[in-house]
Amino acid sequence: MRYGLAAKVLIGHLGGPPPEPSKFERNRRGPTTPFRNCLYRPNLRGRSRGSVVVCTCTRSRHPSTQLLTLQNLRKAATTFAKDQMSASVYSLPALPYAYDVCPCFPTLLRLCPSRPVTSTDVNTAFKALEPSISAQIMELHHSKHHQTYVNNLNAALRSYATASSSGDIAGQIALQGAIKFNGGGHINHSLFWENLAPASSSEAGDPQGSAPTLIKEIARTWGGLQEFKTAFTKVLLGLQGSGWGWMVRDGSQLRIITTKDQDPVVGGEVPILAIDFWEHAYYLQYLNGKAAYIENIWNVINWKTAEARFNGGSDDAFRVLKSSIHEVGEAFLVQLAYPHESEMSRILKNAADTVILCGKEA
Repeated sequence: MRYGLAAKVLIGHLGGPPPEPSKFERNRRGPTTPFRNCLYRPNLRGRSRGSVVVCTCTRSRHPSTQLLTLQNLRKAATTFAKDQMSASVYSLPALPYAYDVCPCFPTLLRLCPSRPVTSTDVNTAFKALEPSISAQIMELHHSKHHQTYVNNLNAALRSYATASSSGDIAGQIALQGAIKFNGGGHINHSLFWENLAPASSSEAGDPQGSAPTLIKEIARTWGGLQEFKTAFTKVLLGLQGSGWGWMVRDGSQLRIITTKDQDPVVGGEVPILAIDFWEHAYYLQYLNGKAAYIENIWNVINWKTAEARFNGGSDDAFRVLKSSIHEVGEAFLVQLAYPHESEMSRILKNAADTVILCGKEA
């Protein structure tokens, strides 16, 4: 097992050698456990299995960076989960097309090999869909809007767990709306990021090559890809207020549907393609030009992902959601939330001791 440190340039200097397991076991007890504010990522997309943890604590007066074995890391995560959490908690997924940026902290860290972070790394993920979707929109949409849904969902789930354990039926009922709205926002946006790709990529630029089975079914249903786009645009422009446009598979049939606000696709329908039609998805760039937004977003549709969803089932479509939550023992511990650079700067500034662990399992 090999571990590489990617945060040395941010921390300033390293602390002593990694602590012995017994010492670490002692340090992680009590309300000031180093894992009090930890974020855990059990798997790095498409790469070797590994773990990334960001923790803040107040045990040391000096910044330090410690490397722990994956075994001890899991032990600590398990204890933290059992002691601190009683409900499932979710995290903001990384943008899937930022292949050259660490999916944990796209604005701060890069794993294997580790090196100083450049401004190119910071902007790659957000600029990937330009000019169809501006970097400004992507940054706000992903780091602010989607993160808010995640935060509110986690808060609602924690409150629901408390109400459930205390037998507060009225409290559980009152929380249903918040869980539905914010849970739907997390589901819909997670699916949305997965079905986007840079216009220069084969996934977006070659629909026939990336999705031969799906394109054939689209032609059978609507007469051709262009006819499908026209029909989809018409349905989406008919949506009053905010919501989502979807191509779904209903049994063996393809259909175009819309959902209001953050209502997700539920039941037996499998979401194949999603387009966000909330104003925050387009207004900063297209103003009230909804038709122009729809016309340009077709340039960055990931047809390879759509093909996989079409050939699979609900489990395949919602794969990104299942990977955003990690089960530890009898509780759940969430993957990393991917804070923006400004948020990490605040953490580094305010924490008396910041421990950033980056591990790669060979």
